[in-house]
Amino acid sequence: MEKNYLNGRSLAGRGNVSPSASSTSSVTLIYKLLICLFALIIVLLVCLAMAMLITQKPVDLTGGINVDNVDVDSDEWKSGKGTEANCTRFARRRKFTYRKFTMDDAYMGKTMMKELTEDVSWRRDGSLLKKKEDFFGMFSDGVVRIPPGSREELKFLDSTSLLDKLSSDEKYAYKQNLSKKVFRHSNIYSYDIVRVEDGKTLASSWPVGPKGSGSEDILLFMWNPNPKAHDFIFIHDYNIYYQEDPENPGSAIQITTSGQKDLRYGIADWLNEEEILSKAEAVWWSDSGRYISYARYDDRDVNKIYVVSYSFGNQYPNYEEISYPKTGVVNNPFTNLYIWDKANNQVVEAMPPDALRHENQSFYVLQNKWLHMPSSLQSELGPERLLTIWSNREQTIAYFTLCGVGDCRNVHQQTFVIGGQSLWVEPGEFEVILESKKGFFVVLPRKYSDLNIYNHIAHIELLPTGVGKIRSWVGGAFDIVKVFSYDAVSDTLTFASTGSRIAEMKLYRAYKATTKTPVIQSLSSLLPNCNNGHFTVSPTGKRATIECQSEFEQNRLFLIDVINPNDYYQIGPDTSEKPPELFFDLPEFSYETITLPSGYEAEVRIMKPPHFNKDDKYPVLVEVYGGPNSNRVQRSAPSPQLLSLCSSYGIVIIWIDVRGTARKGWNIKAPVYKHLGEYESADTIDGTNLLLDKYPYLDRGNVAIFGWSYGGYLSTWVGANDQGNTFKCIVSVAPVTNWLLYDSAYTERYMGMPMENLAGYNRTSLFNVAENLRNVRYFLAHGEMDDNVHYQNSGLLAYKLQSKLIHFEQYVYSNAAHSMGDQHQHLFREIARFLSSQACFHIEVEQ
Repeated sequence: MEKNYLNGRSLAGRGNVSPSASSTSSVTLIYKLLICLFALIIVLLVCLAMAMLITQKPVDLTGGINVDNVDVDSDEWKSGKGTEANCTRFARRRKFTYRKFTMDDAYMGKTMMKELTEDVSWRRDGSLLKKKEDFFGMFSDGVVRIPPGSREELKFLDSTSLLDKLSSDEKYAYKQNLSKKVFRHSNIYSYDIVRVEDGKTLASSWPVGPKGSGSEDILLFMWNPNPKAHDFIFIHDYNIYYQEDPENPGSAIQITTSGQKDLRYGIADWLNEEEILSKAEAVWWSDSGRYISYARYDDRDVNKIYVVSYSFGNQYPNYEEISYPKTGVVNNPFTNLYIWDKANNQVVEAMPPDALRHENQSFYVLQNKWLHMPSSLQSELGPERLLTIWSNREQTIAYFTLCGVGDCRNVHQQTFVIGGQSLWVEPGEFEVILESKKGFFVVLPRKYSDLNIYNHIAHIELLPTGVGKIRSWVGGAFDIVKVFSYDAVSDTLTFASTGSRIAEMKLYRAYKATTKTPVIQSLSSLLPNCNNGHFTVSPTGKRATIECQSEFEQNRLFLIDVINPNDYYQIGPDTSEKPPELFFDLPEFSYETITLPSGYEAEVRIMKPPHFNKDDKYPVLVEVYGGPNSNRVQRSAPSPQLLSLCSSYGIVIIWIDVRGTARKGWNIKAPVYKHLGEYESADTIDGTNLLLDKYPYLDRGNVAIFGWSYGGYLSTWVGANDQGNTFKCIVSVAPVTNWLLYDSAYTERYMGMPMENLAGYNRTSLFNVAENLRNVRYFLAHGEMDDNVHYQNSGLLAYKLQSKLIHFEQYVYSNAAHSMGDQHQHLFREIARFLSSQACFHIEVEQ
């Protein structure tokens, strides 16, 4: 029988071993003992060596030099003089003793502090609805109602999900289920209507749709705003329907009939949703409930783009067609505006001003607002009219018209060339139009006594002819950011502004708003420690909520009487509850204003790691957006991802608001008009160098910049202009790389028409400066399914870099749109790896 020594030795016949065999066995045993003894000695020596390495003081290869304080840019270092010449690149080892906020924390849904923004909603009578929650929002306890002029909280609804879904008469509510995401602000839902009695929803429900089958996709749902009504409209397959009885599914009447994907009624196309309205809804219902205005967007002749996506199990890619006009193309979307008179089932077109009709309908409808006509004008103009704000395609002139079923009147025309300065029409500044006794309030540019031009509130009085005349202004040496509400009885207007402070946002009231001498008062300043916040104001203009916000402090929500502002009290969170303790140590923040070499002032925010030590050296990351009329310096918690980079890697994060940013008048905004990227990049480089010179704790040899979208464009511009002198590493996500590749409305607003500013378009193209990225470490990422800034931008820039043999890192994210979606976490982990790697900051974090 063959023996298998691998499976076990046979012990048979062991007593019959010969003498020679016995001698051999003894020698073998001695050898084995010697081998075991030798192995034991080796193990002991290894253990001894490890113990010595652990306990021994490290050898100082730098000759006593503090490597963190070595100036690698000095002439002595570069020339090889002194002991520094013997040093190679050292890793920046850091051992943090504080509690870190990690990238895992950023994506595990851990909340730093409860946001109260979505917890309240106003009813038309001035009642405030508020979610009632216990234990700092951990458990919902329904919705309470605070009546006008009262502090009493009355039980109103059992479910918080119905907070903003009630019909105007509060007898019904809708429920929605998401079917599909469309664009940034638009979704397709299915809807059901339920009856509400005594704060509870009844079991019965009625589906919404032309057939009432319960499986129909709805693009928009809207209740009649009349407080006695519960009829509604909805949009299905790009057509508008009206239904009177919520409990009678399938009874809707069809208002429009020719709707299709490229001929949309009441729902915006990609361009108007993204760049003009900032929402999908393009329907405006009059307060009486009689009239409905809606826009029609005709994209049938607009050029298309095809967004690619991939799915497992499908052999071929998926392509989604989107109408997307790029700057300078002939065919922009055609816009028509209509009015439907419910009482007569009549549709008429609200005509644009004569100056726009010759433009082959290449203009924009910026905003609509139904106004009650002053009593003295109703015999001439009727009880209600539609105020519409239009602009030409280049967005340099705003036109105001007042339309009824019978005719349209030209009310006002606003040019954006004032005192030799030129600017653009910003659609978002017309978001709110408020009715007054004799006309309306609207935000318009005004040259102030300090010679700057600010956004102020104009009161336009309507004359018997329908023409408007500016009678008074509200504002000071600051931009008004948003208008909220107006109380005609007390002539009091509410608005938000930063005033003259850095990164603050306060709620103000203007008493005697329609007079030549309005009295402006900060309501936020009456509250304790409330220099920055978020606000809502009742439709009556008599009460407001002020949510006081600060970095990493529990937000506080106050209800304040606008007319008698000393009457205020805290309504959230529950002051009897102790705020939850943060699970990480906090960074430090500082704010300041610096004067740039150009003479302009820039506002700065700096976030320093926990347990900050001014005697240490910290790597620096400048985070930018820099798009026209935007701001980055704010007194609010930073994004979790940037917080993680600061906390986990000891990186100082800096934000700088440079030329082109908002809230400081035309003197700051106007320079970038038709020069996108030029002044913002120069100011960012200059501002960063000023801070590096001012603060020794900022490591000049380890500076990077990061930006997304316009910020990606700006970060790349900075890298190309700086060429590694200040910024060593550049991170660019989803950048525009040539403005000829971006959409018409945005680009033409800030750059003008290509044929009229061809030199400007060529000058601001990143393709022409790609060679300058040779001296920096460049990280480029883009989602292949981006319907906003198309991957074409990064694809062509990558081709330029590759053709010039320039090394860079590129990440292409399949099935990812502009915000990266599910790939967001992977992206930021790669950014963290890139910044901490030897290519950039060379940070090794000791656990």
